[in-house]
Amino acid sequence: MIDSVVIAAVSPGRRQLAAVSLDDGETVQLYAPFVDECGLRPGQTIPLTQWEELCEASALRLAREKALRLLALRDHTRAELVRKLRESGFAEAADAAADGMEALGYLDDARFAANFAEELNARGKYGVRRIGSELMKRGVPRDLAEDAVAALENDPISQISKLLERQYAGRLDTVSGREKAAASLARAGFAFADIRTAMKTLGEGSSDLQNQDED
Repeated sequence: MIDSVVIAAVSPGRRQLAAVSLDDGETVQLYAPFVDECGLRPGQTIPLTQWEELCEASALRLAREKALRLLALRDHTRAELVRKLRESGFAEAADAAADGMEALGYLDDARFAANFAEELNARGKYGVRRIGSELMKRGVPRDLAEDAVAALENDPISQISKLLERQYAGRLDTVSGREKAAASLARAGFAFADIRTAMKTLGEGSSDLQNQDED
């Protein structure tokens, strides 16, 4: 039974990696600064349990570095970050790396939800139902998505009226045109009651939408 490993060689790898070769022919890519900190060198014998701990610690350091790079590009939800880390080969270290980012304040699902909900709301294209759905698609927990949507300040009638004037002008003079516009707006997350009210405000027929299902 193998209870130790022997380092045969240590050489620079790509980016922040160091290639650590063992006497059995295996080569492991470890975080280079970590290799220096631990003083790993050729000829060194390391107990197997200690070697496994070193590999796990190195993977966590690399996962954290990857997480920092991802978060520097844009804000993420925890679910997004963990998924990307796992896709990058950090299956076992992904959750621990995300924990570290949360502890530093770099990762916050509530903050992401509030900011992204405000961004979507400002575009004026989506109703609150669709905004909530978009948040959850990105991994925001349902309760945080609901809180973010509830905090929004918006006027759905005004939003719908602007969309009708901008995108559906000239197509609301027939029942078919109004039904298609209403269906499109409903898919964008607006309530049928608000759609009917907006159409009425614009002087367009809305009685043909009275029986639309709002669920």
